[in-house]
Amino acid sequence: MKALYRKLYLYTLMVLIVTLALTGLVTGMIFSSHQEGLVRNVLRSQVMFIQRELNKTQRRNPSELVNRMEELGQDLGWQIALWEKGQLVHSTRPKPPLLTPREQRKLQTDTYVISWDFPGSPQIWIAPPAPRALRPVGGVKSRYLWLQPRLSQLSRPARGPLLAVFLVLVFLALLLLPLTAFLLKPYQELQTAIQRLAQGDFSQKLEGKSPEFKPLTEAFNFMSQQIQEMIAQKQRLIADVSHELRSPLTRLRILLEILGKEAPAQASLVEKGIAETEDLDHIIQDLLDISRLELDQLPLKKTEQDLRYLIFESLERHETLLENRHLEILPEMPEQAVMVSVDRERLGQVFNNLLSNLAKYVPENSQVDLKLEQSPNMAHFIVRDRGPGIATADLEKIFEPFYRPDSSRSRRTGGTGLGLAIARRMARAHGGDLVARLPQDGQGGLEMCLSLPCLTKAPHTQE
Repeated sequence: MKALYRKLYLYTLMVLIVTLALTGLVTGMIFSSHQEGLVRNVLRSQVMFIQRELNKTQRRNPSELVNRMEELGQDLGWQIALWEKGQLVHSTRPKPPLLTPREQRKLQTDTYVISWDFPGSPQIWIAPPAPRALRPVGGVKSRYLWLQPRLSQLSRPARGPLLAVFLVLVFLALLLLPLTAFLLKPYQELQTAIQRLAQGDFSQKLEGKSPEFKPLTEAFNFMSQQIQEMIAQKQRLIADVSHELRSPLTRLRILLEILGKEAPAQASLVEKGIAETEDLDHIIQDLLDISRLELDQLPLKKTEQDLRYLIFESLERHETLLENRHLEILPEMPEQAVMVSVDRERLGQVFNNLLSNLAKYVPENSQVDLKLEQSPNMAHFIVRDRGPGIATADLEKIFEPFYRPDSSRSRRTGGTGLGLAIARRMARAHGGDLVARLPQDGQGGLEMCLSLPCLTKAPHTQE
């Protein structure tokens, strides 16, 4: 969404910049000839005014000529230099210009000679009529006036339009931020709803406030409703079938027990049959649990519990199983109580799955770390083994119902592939989560992290 937002914003801004540039170009072409005439008239009037003022000052008070040149240059923004009889009288520019022989020859016949001091502004050489006292014999001109407008003076008229264009661009760029966000808001809401839908949250409904996006929102809401109904029907079917299977399975077990009493010679076979019915009953119970969890029909009887005690109780129940595998359990628990509001029986199912998996998949004579940590609002129970681990691609798939990353190992160890799926749904039903991750110390194995909301805050530690 950020990439789409950035592309739309830059594209719209580029369109506005090109539009403004083309508008300015066309406007400049329309008014350029008129503007040139205005500038030419302004320069001509200022040149004539400077000539008159210098002639007037030289006639009335020649000693003030230099001061008057400085005043005119400062007030009107011109560089001025004056030559009389081949001598430089004064120049307002630190380095006075050079009057080349070519320009002198032209000034013998023309009154004005304009040249360019690249990259500066144009130079204007003038041979104005000198006062009678300075006029040479034979008509040869000996008085020259040099004028050059400062570059800042010429660029000053353009500052206003350029500043206006810049301010307009800044205003449009700022205006496009909320406009782009407004245009992309329905897409952002749709993207968020689709992501939650992919995670199994079917409660997301789009309101469709904008009439332009109403067909899209209606199509999404209809799709979400249809998927929710299909999944609910599937879960109800699984729950109903599982429930109906329990009755004949119970009757079969009773018949096997009666058969075992009447035929003692076949007791071993009967016991195997009873064990198989118990496995079937366990599978059916798992199917019922996961169906009820997905249909939100599994009520939780929450009570306040110390999570440390629940963990040690589960360890005691699995003590014999873990000892048979010669697993060294290294618990690390906080000294203070970690209080949680949980369903004691349902959370025991989660611990049962995590610890029984250790006995199934972790090699004998290995080490298992059990750690209970507490953040400000959550408690984290981490089970870290040093078994073969799993591939990174399977870290999320192992929580899918019936998923088995290694079918041969599943046949060897048994199980239906529902244990972790039920454990994660149990954790989420309590407001927490169950995730799998690979340890970062490079020693192999797998970490299972159970997170639950806690009622007590973690104590502050002083560094």
